Amino acid sequence: GRAARAAGVGGDSGLARLLDNAHITSITNVFDEDPPGAARSFSRFAAAGGRGPARARATRLVEIKVARGTSPAQLAAHVARMQEVEYAFVPPVRRLFARRRKSRAAPLASRQWGHGAVRLAHARDAQGFKNAANITVAVVDSGIDTSHPDLKHAISEYKNFLRGSDKDFVGHGTHVAGIVAATANNGLGISGVCGGKILALKALPRDGQEFDPTAYYRALRYVIGKASVLNLSLGGEKDPAEIDILRDVIGAGVVVIAAMGNEYEEGNPTEYPAAIREVCAVGATDEL
Repeated sequence: GRAARAAGVGGDSGLARLLDNAHITSITNVFDEDPPGAARSFSRFAAAGGRGPARARATRLVEIKVARGTSPAQLAAHVARMQEVEYAFVPPVRRLFARRRKSRAAPLASRQWGHGAVRLAHARDAQGFKNAANITVAVVDSGIDTSHPDLKHAISEYKNFLRGSDKDFVGHGTHVAGIVAATANNGLGISGVCGGKILALKALPRDGQEFDPTAYYRALRYVIGKASVLNLSLGGEKDPAEIDILRDVIGAGVVVIAAMGNEYEEGNPTEYPAAIREVCAVGATDEL
């Protein structure tokens, strides 16, 4: 009962009855409190003329754990019909994009064709160009190799939202962070697109482990007041909680970038969060 009340669930509500009748085992808040600097970020965004009220939507998000023998999908459909509930759903899995494919060894310089494709040298030569040394880019992914010689000076903070090791077992988060901010002109590895700092947030599991939506949601909201840009090289089906959280993040002044996916041969299915209207969706190309 205390857990239900802490999550804002009244004793006479349908959710409380489900708890009493043992269809669900717990109701807990996903977010205990706003991240540091959240109120200041929201007020600054509102003062700058941000659209809509500067009020967080995701703070009332709760996690409902389903009792053994109860169908999560059927329970979610039942809960979604309750008057006090805006939506209920089984969270879709988020998949990592841009995973490196195994190939023959090649000189590192040959892997930098992407810089030419986006005309990075032209941008750097333009009058008034400023490097991103004062910009922090949050990367919600599989973690980061904190000892990587091309990245160790670019990491501003590393936080693991999953249980267990901080190691990037997949390598995807390290790969993405390197594309963003690998140290340039140091005689090592590759050169990142910008000279920004990386806020590395581990929320995606290694292969074979179960996706933890609550850890993912907490990682998304953690960037408020800590980063100017959020990079999400991941995607999946539509998720209403993710939409609310990212609208809070964007409302706090963070630019959110998400991958559209690499499924050309599968018909380019719509991927979220890239499909959210306020998110900057990024497609892919090849060297040709």
